Amino acid sequence: LKQSGTRQLLHRQNIKRSYAVASFHINNLIPANNEQAVSETFVLQKYHPIGLLNKCQANNFTGLGVNKNWLLVVPFIYSKAQKKGKKMFIYTLNSVWLAKIVSKLMPELYICTDRPDKLLR
Repeated sequence: LKQSGTRQLLHRQNIKRSYAVASFHINNLIPANNEQAVSETFVLQKYHPIGLLNKCQANNFTGLGVNKNWLLVVPFIYSKAQKKGKKMFIYTLNSVWLAKIVSKLMPELYICTDRPDKLLR
């Protein structure tokens, strides 16, 4: 939803499959929640991630995305998200060894990466 008109483009297309949408801008995600082509909505962490889960819950989003720079609080937020039935991902994690550790500790955490070729080996 970064570019203006993205939501309208999804709406106009004869979409045969659904899409997950992630945005830093909650106001853009709220209407996306009602789009037929959008199956999941994720709010992305812009500043402090602790309050993000509450915003996710209040707006009925599928889940949240947290920047890897907040890795020390990710397990806490992950635990809270699991209890509330919300999905969560960490971005942008390109380190193979760190991805392995994160996957072992938090098996339901999605990883967003620029290097799937490295992480999927």
